[in-house]
Amino acid sequence: LTINQVSLFGLIIVLGVIVDDGVVVAENIYQRFQEGMSPLKAAVQGTVEVFPAILSSLATTAVAFSLFFFFDGQLGDYFSDISFVVCATLFVALLESMLILPVHIARSKALDRNAKPWKLTQWTNNSLLIFRDKVYNGLIRFALKVPILGIVAVLGIMILTVGAMGSGTIKSTFFPTIDQDVITANLELPLGTDKSITAERLKMMEEKVWEVNEAYTKERTDGNQVIKYVERVVGPSSNEGYLNIYMLEGDKRGILSYEIAGSIRDAVGPIPEARNLAYGSVAVFGKPVSIALVGRNMDDLRAAKGKVRAFLEARDDLKDVTDTDKLGMPEVAMELTQKAKFLGLTEAQVFDQIRKGFFGLEAQSIQRGDEEVKVWLRYDKADRKSMEDLKKVRLQLPNGNSYPIEELATFEPRSNLTVINHQNGIREIRVEADVANLLVSVPAVLAEAEGSILKDIQEEFPNIKYTLEGEARLSAKTQNSSQTPGTMVFIVIIGILMLNYRSFSKTIAILAMLPFAFVGVAWGSYLHNIPVSIFSGIGMIALWGILINNGLVLISTYNDKIKEGLSVGDALRVAAISRFRPIVLTTITTVFGLAPLLLNNSISAQFLKPTAIAIAYGLIFGMLLSLVFLPSMMLILAKLKYYFNRYIRRIKDITAAELDVELREKSRELA
Repeated sequence: LTINQVSLFGLIIVLGVIVDDGVVVAENIYQRFQEGMSPLKAAVQGTVEVFPAILSSLATTAVAFSLFFFFDGQLGDYFSDISFVVCATLFVALLESMLILPVHIARSKALDRNAKPWKLTQWTNNSLLIFRDKVYNGLIRFALKVPILGIVAVLGIMILTVGAMGSGTIKSTFFPTIDQDVITANLELPLGTDKSITAERLKMMEEKVWEVNEAYTKERTDGNQVIKYVERVVGPSSNEGYLNIYMLEGDKRGILSYEIAGSIRDAVGPIPEARNLAYGSVAVFGKPVSIALVGRNMDDLRAAKGKVRAFLEARDDLKDVTDTDKLGMPEVAMELTQKAKFLGLTEAQVFDQIRKGFFGLEAQSIQRGDEEVKVWLRYDKADRKSMEDLKKVRLQLPNGNSYPIEELATFEPRSNLTVINHQNGIREIRVEADVANLLVSVPAVLAEAEGSILKDIQEEFPNIKYTLEGEARLSAKTQNSSQTPGTMVFIVIIGILMLNYRSFSKTIAILAMLPFAFVGVAWGSYLHNIPVSIFSGIGMIALWGILINNGLVLISTYNDKIKEGLSVGDALRVAAISRFRPIVLTTITTVFGLAPLLLNNSISAQFLKPTAIAIAYGLIFGMLLSLVFLPSMMLILAKLKYYFNRYIRRIKDITAAELDVELREKSRELA
């Protein structure tokens, strides 16, 4: 791999995990130092205590990202590079946090009892401690007093979020629409259109582009032109052409490209003779909406295509509807009547006379000096312009008689195809559309199409099948290729957690947090007007690594307090208060570290923004999960375990604390 945008993307994804590990190690060392240990002993003891939790956290994160190695196609090539960088970074981060960071902390002024702390550091530390003791202490006491309330509250927020997704308040899509600095306006006129007419239409479109530029530029205070220059190209066929519209860079422009494209579309207006007219940027992952109609009957395919186009064109959330049905030059198909056959005429004879009358007959060749002049005979221009002129033609028979051509032949206008597309050996016509804005939910659009127009088409034309292409196909391919590896990855993660604490209930408590992290991801995307996409899912995997780490460290502290003889409730409260500062510091440092990316409007940032939003806002809500939901869940599970053993297994003389599997040496013999 090279150091590029993709590899750096992998580093940004695990930034929060790395920060979290560093904070956990540093905080634990500092707590041991405050208990009276020497700097060296505090560094060793504090690091050793959290080593299993950090190793498990990094291992679960690396295993989760290894799923991307199994993705097929373009997305697999892209994400497998990210996965390699993530796994390599996590390995180096483990070495750094376990071997190098403790040495730095042991020699730092933070562990010097005679050193005078910096005022800002002291103020920040005191503020955290005051908030912990005055606010969070009361909150965790109440949460552990009524643990079901915290769980119900989180469930309620999750249900509200799912409802917002279902109603369309929070948008979702397969892949985010990436805002770019180049807009391409593609024009396709009927086949056979003269090159000069195509150039004229493109010139008119370019004039409208500069009018839009002038309108936007007047609104700016910096005087910069929104559109820098326009490239006008006719081709590859005489009826096709396009404009490449190069704009000011996104971070300087301050206007999304789809808004400018919409203004150009409105300024140009409809071009009645255009078969396809689309404005937009290059579709990185394929067209958002792409429906392939497959069948053997072209007439049925064209009828179905018209219905699908009408459905898509009627939607306000879609734009630039196009299709791949490339009709050729208009033709006239001729068939001889029975009278012509009785007269002994052949198709070749009839075609020959029609061609001579309309195209011309070389009657004479005259030599004039060094040049040869050919004399052609054909009908007058006014008599060879329409089908009616063709029907007036009289054909000469070998015996000298003549008949009107409409008595000898029938004519049918038709058009042939210039391009024939196939899918699995069967003819295909594809209808495609772009989204009108970045917040359009493509899955919702396709679901509505499948439930209405596509269902009707299959009932009307049983011989026609349809497939979803573009982004939908790539997404389905990704999901199919990840199902079996995803199951294996989930089993391995459960195994790592079980091996770490040998407790099924605590594994359940940690895993129960992970789905609820989606609440922060969804509402963070809503605040930034960005739909939830597959890139948000990548951020969630990184987010899970941080939450698992927070949960493992909190459980480690809880186990220590249980060994000291505290009850389950008291041990959870003390553990939560003890881990309050590292969890809050992890959240603050990670969110502020991602802030420049969240506020960046450049093109490169558009790929990273959904992931950064997922990590930052998911971590903010995850802080509540780690500090309130997890202790409440552990307390409920401990009570359930206690009631099970007391009333089902009939073990009377035992406490809930003694039922922890990893503390079995303190428990009684259960006989």
